[in-house]
Amino acid sequence: MIHPLRKRHFYTWIFLGLLLPIIFGLAISGISEVPINTAWTSGSLKKPLEQTLLSTEEAGITLKLLERVGSPLRYLEFTVKEPLQSSSALVYLLPNGENAVDKGILLGQIGSRGLYKIALDSAMGNQEVLQILLYDNIKRSTIQEFSLDKGQ
Repeated sequence: MIHPLRKRHFYTWIFLGLLLPIIFGLAISGISEVPINTAWTSGSLKKPLEQTLLSTEEAGITLKLLERVGSPLRYLEFTVKEPLQSSSALVYLLPNGENAVDKGILLGQIGSRGLYKIALDSAMGNQEVLQILLYDNIKRSTIQEFSLDKGQ
């Protein structure tokens, strides 16, 4: 680097070293204390987004039928609190009075501990009795059966 270029480079870095902290300080002081978007802080967000229609708990698994507020969307929420005996379980919705997996509708799969949400279409979510079956496809055996009755 030649001497005039080295000198200009030196003064440029000194200028930036002094100017940038001043710009950052002004930017931080310019942040308002009051939020600009008050929709995020209003009480409307405290309203629940979903309501529980039915709920049951068996063998470390909580099953809820939930409905979105202001929407016909319904879904099942599984909370697996203890590890399942099998590595994964298929979730079937059985027609009323049926007990066979081959006549059920495959909804999804759940695995280890955690929260799982499975959406239901309007025809499935409006049945009087929801029979849910957790099935181990490897061992070809039923893990757990749930029955959610709207009449109760």
